[in-house]
Amino acid sequence: MLHAFSKGKTALASQGNALNINQVKYFISVVECGSFSSAASEQFITAQGMSKAIADLEAEVGAQLLTRKNRGVSPTDFGFEFYERAKLVMSCYEDLESFARGYKHRAEGSRVFNVYICIPAFGSKEKVSVNVAKFVRANLGVEAEVSFGSKSECLAALDSGDADAVIAIGEAEVPGYECLPVGKLPCGVQITKRSPLSQQPYIRLADLADTRVALWPNYDFFNDTIQRLLIEKNAPFTPHPADRSIRSLIKLYAVGSAVLLPRIAALDVDILQTTPVSFHPDEGLYVPLYIIGPARKSSPAFAAFCNLAAAHNNHASATSTAQTIAQVLPSDEEGE
Repeated sequence: MLHAFSKGKTALASQGNALNINQVKYFISVVECGSFSSAASEQFITAQGMSKAIADLEAEVGAQLLTRKNRGVSPTDFGFEFYERAKLVMSCYEDLESFARGYKHRAEGSRVFNVYICIPAFGSKEKVSVNVAKFVRANLGVEAEVSFGSKSECLAALDSGDADAVIAIGEAEVPGYECLPVGKLPCGVQITKRSPLSQQPYIRLADLADTRVALWPNYDFFNDTIQRLLIEKNAPFTPHPADRSIRSLIKLYAVGSAVLLPRIAALDVDILQTTPVSFHPDEGLYVPLYIIGPARKSSPAFAAFCNLAAAHNNHASATSTAQTIAQVLPSDEEGE
């Protein structure tokens, strides 16, 4: 049982060992990336440091978490169960950190602008949180807190006042809310590196005729929009919803399936031994980027946030959206 968390050591009371919260975060990253090297790159440590952190974690919990292979790693049965619980632990830990920051800002009398992003949890969300908050602070002069959630969670946060604005990928014309299109993103697939399609610069709909194509779990607005576009394009396949468990996703990619996703180059990551490939521009597969706010009680900060997005972007252009995202999410080299 975990009794307390810190960036340093955490007591594992049942065994008397010291468990580091970063080890838990690293383990999640390794499972989702499928290799020590990709996870190390995502977490800005060396591959050797990542391998040692996981080995120490296995020693502390007294069981093997990962099976090492020639090409990457995969969780053991215990590792799968540990991963699901680790995700819950990290979610609670991040909520606690967010609460502490918000309390500090309120105590100082600082205005905090709360942004929810309607996408599922993913490996680079810490990078997104930090850089979106930095962008808002630099351009609006207010502190910002960034959270992630499903469509229902994001709209509920607007209703309760916990969110000032929601960023949604996909068409988001929701009755009772102010919904503004502010950009456009290209679409693509995440596919195993063993597939010949992964070596192509672009992919076409016809290339996926014999491939099982899936929708990423909880990508609500995007999934609704891409399904409509595929019907309009007479795509030679019908995507099916993927199960949200990591075990199911690993099996999905292992059999050569492709998962539909919006393409955001700044967030590209080789998850589960896969790689992203964009649809060819000629296919015309683009989804809008929206900002959603409460229709009747939006704050001055929400209006300023929308004006900021409009000033940085022309929603008719995917190129300008990419340029705006590059400003908000600079490359790792630029951020150093």
